[in-house]
Amino acid sequence: LAEQTLGTSPILADSDAGGLDDGLEVNTHATNPLLPDTDGDGLSDGVEVNESGTNPLLPDTDGDAALDGSDNCPVTANPTQINSTMRLNAARGARGSMSQKVSMYRCALRR
Repeated sequence: LAEQTLGTSPILADSDAGGLDDGLEVNTHATNPLLPDTDGDGLSDGVEVNESGTNPLLPDTDGDAALDGSDNCPVTANPTQINSTMRLNAARGARGSMSQKVSMYRCALRR
């Protein structure tokens, strides 16, 4: 019945394939179980909750006018986005997957 009301799949645990089960989206995070990226910032709800530490309801978690998905440090305000290109280029030479490499260098300013 809840699936019919919300329009979610009664078969799939994660109707939008956004990385969070529908129950978590509705009952815990208040995200939309039909949109993989509730706030439209370029990061899926699952990535925001489980990996980046950003808010899946705010497109710019740190308030620095850069959307979380393109922000070189999405949880610490950095309005100039200085050194993002340098860090991303350095990441290409680091070990691990590209996702891991970008994550390693995204918030170098915080450390």
